[in-house]
Amino acid sequence: MESWPDNSCGGFFSWHVINGVKDAPIRATVAVQRRKGSQEYDDRYVYDLAPGTSSFVSCKRIPAPDGPGFYDVTAWLAGAQHA
Repeated sequence: MESWPDNSCGGFFSWHVINGVKDAPIRATVAVQRRKGSQEYDDRYVYDLAPGTSSFVSCKRIPAPDGPGFYDVTAWLAGAQHA
């Protein structure tokens, strides 16, 4: 999985999840964490990917329950298993 802050999207976030397994589908869980000062928010997104396919999320707006603001955002692959 690759992830990056997408500055061309005005502070939105993008990630790309790739199933490198050629002969089996997988279920991948992406964890996204936002931090601002002592506040921390955790979100999870689940993707079912066929063999050799990928899911590209472009300009995903991470919802902020306390209104607009700047966050340190990190995304990573939290888990993957055969689907």
